Amino acid sequence: MLPWLALWAGCGDDENVAGSPGALTVLVVDQGIDPQLPAFQGKTVAGYTLSCVEQAEASGFPDPFAGQANPDASASSPDAGASDGGASVDGGGGEGREDLKAAILKALMVPDESCRLSPGLDAIGSPLADQEAQRSAWNRKVRTDVDITEDPLLAIADERLADGAFHGTSTAGIIAHDNASVRLVLVNRRFADIGEIASSLGCPEQSEIDLATALLTDPEIRRAATIQPRGQSERALVQAMIDHRVDLVNQSFGPLSRYGFEQLLTAVGCKKALELRPYFAALSDLTADADAYLPTPRALVIRAAGNEGAYLMDSGDGFDCRGARPLFSLVGSYGPTGQKSDFTNFGPCVDVFAPGEAVAAPVPGDWWMPQFGTSFAAPLVVRLLSKIMPHEPFDGAEALRRLHALRRPNNSIPRPEFPEELLYLPGRPSPLALKTSADPPARAPAVSQEQLHRIVRPLRWARQRR
Repeated sequence: MLPWLALWAGCGDDENVAGSPGALTVLVVDQGIDPQLPAFQGKTVAGYTLSCVEQAEASGFPDPFAGQANPDASASSPDAGASDGGASVDGGGGEGREDLKAAILKALMVPDESCRLSPGLDAIGSPLADQEAQRSAWNRKVRTDVDITEDPLLAIADERLADGAFHGTSTAGIIAHDNASVRLVLVNRRFADIGEIASSLGCPEQSEIDLATALLTDPEIRRAATIQPRGQSERALVQAMIDHRVDLVNQSFGPLSRYGFEQLLTAVGCKKALELRPYFAALSDLTADADAYLPTPRALVIRAAGNEGAYLMDSGDGFDCRGARPLFSLVGSYGPTGQKSDFTNFGPCVDVFAPGEAVAAPVPGDWWMPQFGTSFAAPLVVRLLSKIMPHEPFDGAEALRRLHALRRPNNSIPRPEFPEELLYLPGRPSPLALKTSADPPARAPAVSQEQLHRIVRPLRWARQRR
């Protein structure tokens, strides 16, 4: 047994855990978490920073032929012999295909070290420090549902907060605000910028997608990828969950849907239409196998469904469609009048819907702002669970049962279950709605660095045959 698994198995005997007793421990993984937020004081038991590099050689799927001539320069086109979803890539690919497969299998024998988790969080300055004299009056307006549509500060705030740089302060702040029922483990990570996205993606050809799908479904490669040693960031995160006895995990940005990936391609200027469903289904199934191979602590994961407006029906639509999972819930968004938000992902894979439009949340400097997205529906659900569940011992399966018992027939959790002070402008159109729910089609959806790695690394395999 690996050392960190042994620690997990015996963690119930450790009585020397930081933090006050009688509170649920919530892990929040997000971008732009400011540890100085007043709501975090006395509740944060640990902070970490997740850093990733955009390098093929560090991604866990390096260039198998670095420093060599292309071993398949005279072979057939990359889509020759592409898998129908279960066949080996051995047949029909020629000697070059065999060399490619052997190189991939060799690469999968070493850990994926594209990301590293380090202790500590850096403080973030207030984006509105020059407006400090107005903060109290502004916060009072937001917290008491005063219309801010004509307030000049709205335009300033919208410009400075538009890139989501302080997103994690808001999501964790929703959970922590006026809530003695939680203690926090905060992990700061960074979204990929448009330059990183363009560099990683390029504009793939259908032949590359087909070959990558064939490689993902090859039995030997799939087995090797399933048991690939975990990198430092994954091991360290599991250890942090063990050390701090994490009960709940808030993931306000999970994996990108297939439709979101298509939006990324459009945003970086790719014009060709691609059939991506088999690729996403194969990658989703492989991810599920890898996640199941090495277990993690039994924390209940609450994840935002995503803001691409995608219909999630099966694994070809996204990584979160895996059937019943006893310790997982995917959260979509509804608006002030109870209708499904235009931006929310939806469909059979989405378990519950919570308010996700004009959710009042803090940003660094303790400014309160109306926020939009399934990203803010998820922490509202985590906050609700921290209030309705007994804390010792925490039972994630029972927590989900209680949560689902609150659902209406349309799977929404009724608005009165959430604090009204966190829900801005109830029953009225949002002053920011046009800026948030009607984004231009070419705008790149948010994706973390590690999720970008996960989506594109099989494409790197296929590109070795160019």
